[in-house]
Amino acid sequence: MVDPLSIHQQLHHCINANKQNSLCIILSHFEKISDSLTGYLIRFFEKKQNDRIHFIFLSNERPDDYLPSSLGKYIPIAVKLKDFSERPKEEREGIIVELFRKEAASLHVHMLICSNVLKTLSNFQPNQNVEEIFKKVKLICAQAISNQKSDTVTIHTYYLPEEMFESLEISSENISYIDCDTYTKSSKISQFDELFTSVIKLCVKKESNLIEKYRSIYDLIVETIMSTSRNEQTLKGTEATLALIVNQVAKKHFINIPGNFTFVVAKLMYIYEENESMFKQREDKEKVNIEAALNKVKRMYVSEAMIANEIKSLCMSNLEKEIPGIVQLIMILTIAAYNVELNKNKTFGVIICHGYSTASSMAAAVNSLIGSYIFDSIDMPVTTTMEEIRATLRDKLSRVNAYADLCIMVDMGSLENIADEEFTKNRNVALINNVTTKMALDIGYKIKNGDPIDRYFIDADKNYKVDYAILKGKKKDVILFTSESGLQTSQRMADLFADSFPEEIPVDLRAVPFDSLIDDINELQQMYNILFITGTDNPLISDVVFIPLEDIVTTTNLDLVSSKLNMYLDDNNLKQLIINIRTNFSLMNVLNYLTILNPKPLMDETTIAVEDLQKRRHVELEGRTLVGIYIHVCILVERLVTKTGMIREDSATEAFVKEHGDFIEDIKASFGNIEKHYSIQIPDSEMKYIYSFIYRED
Repeated sequence: MVDPLSIHQQLHHCINANKQNSLCIILSHFEKISDSLTGYLIRFFEKKQNDRIHFIFLSNERPDDYLPSSLGKYIPIAVKLKDFSERPKEEREGIIVELFRKEAASLHVHMLICSNVLKTLSNFQPNQNVEEIFKKVKLICAQAISNQKSDTVTIHTYYLPEEMFESLEISSENISYIDCDTYTKSSKISQFDELFTSVIKLCVKKESNLIEKYRSIYDLIVETIMSTSRNEQTLKGTEATLALIVNQVAKKHFINIPGNFTFVVAKLMYIYEENESMFKQREDKEKVNIEAALNKVKRMYVSEAMIANEIKSLCMSNLEKEIPGIVQLIMILTIAAYNVELNKNKTFGVIICHGYSTASSMAAAVNSLIGSYIFDSIDMPVTTTMEEIRATLRDKLSRVNAYADLCIMVDMGSLENIADEEFTKNRNVALINNVTTKMALDIGYKIKNGDPIDRYFIDADKNYKVDYAILKGKKKDVILFTSESGLQTSQRMADLFADSFPEEIPVDLRAVPFDSLIDDINELQQMYNILFITGTDNPLISDVVFIPLEDIVTTTNLDLVSSKLNMYLDDNNLKQLIINIRTNFSLMNVLNYLTILNPKPLMDETTIAVEDLQKRRHVELEGRTLVGIYIHVCILVERLVTKTGMIREDSATEAFVKEHGDFIEDIKASFGNIEKHYSIQIPDSEMKYIYSFIYRED
């Protein structure tokens, strides 16, 4: 370990003394690097003196803020670690125990830590990150050692610095003592992670008895939760408020809720908050599967999903807490498991009447007679305008399952002015006027029994005089993003595209797996109207427009992008969208966004390699193809470094190797520096892909 505050001669001596060995040199506090050390490192890298010497630079500041580009270009990978307070609870505790263990080793003692001390330190939010925690640990150990009476030192709560007692969490738990030498991280979080994965997999699979299989998983979730502590003060407050919310919603919707439901949801929210970064990372990785699972259960369990969404909205309004997607999934399935009859209802009903309580009284009476929550209500004074009614209806629908059909019953007025295409995205809408309690009761029973929406009005002219209309649902527009490099790259492209919109529009941006896109396209087309697909490789789907990423980078096909979005954006916003795309999708920005590697040196090496390959192959690639191969090679290097998303070798690869040995030799010669710099080897399957990229037909 060499401190860069020392003169660079120490580093020079260290390297010379280990010329024959592989050596990893770690420079701490790199933000304090001196000019002389900067110059020495640049000269060392320029001369490429020793390939067996590797460097790791540790910095407390962003390298871009102080590091000259002349040195930065030699650093291929930059990794930002989260601050102490942003890390998962298990990781924070692990760091603290390790700091105590190191202190115990230096003092030659055996050390036990009070559980209160571990909890308080792990919840502490230091201004100077881990360094401040380290100072606290040393101070605590110094106090403990002064009272040492044996080879075992116990770190008690009263050894904490005075200022930390203010943040001490009052608990009725029994105090325990953790042995630094035998400490292991709790397995509870990994248990929850496995249970969450089981729920997601169950929902994504085509299971005929989904609820029956879910019941056994729910029992395991309850069992795991009950075996953990339930004394957290934050949890108690959340559980109490959540109980009020759930009871209110249960009474309103005439549903059964298991006795442990409130505590289970509160505890899962608490666990998620305590380990947010870990679960967030997992959610990002499993984003497509979680969305697929949620979309599936929302289509299967329409009423249950609406009820869970109402609980979620009330939780945000009253607790200012978001219920994570996986917990929403568990809520929907639990409500479905305990309310079998509820699942027949696939329609959201709303009664709209002029007056101060006409609609709410009618809805309450009908719901009570049916014994189920079928109709919501909107009471409107006589002076209310049509636009105000539509705004209130729009607000209610924003909290309703997007897959639920809609039955609107009004007392008077023009049906056409209440609902239009805005309300028919992804759903069918029934519009009925001259509503009466008898009519609402009749149609309410049909909704409860799960009758199709177009059967609501059979014999309606005999039973009551009514005007009605059926508006067929319109599928939501979507843009799909895909990459052979994996789902993470696809999601980064979608995020970059989302940042380019000048205003929010009702178009979904979905990252989809490249390998399974052809198999999944029929299901996606049933759910969405696909505007176009964009990505780093063409999935070859005949009836859907594909715009290569290199076309967006070179602004070749932006008119096509505009034409697909002109129904949502006016001319000024379309122009701004194009400007934003040109800015966000510049080649360097795309590479910076799509890869974890340092883009500047990576792009420099790639440019040199591709130019050399063109000379060897006697070809001159045009701008669009050139940009495409730059992007592909840069992402390829990241995949090889991280060992993810590799193209599998097949019989076509074997044939390629036999037929194009000269091309393989040229690739090895041109890309030799990249392979050496990043310690990678380009496989034959990837060489075949580069060959097809260069020589492909338009």
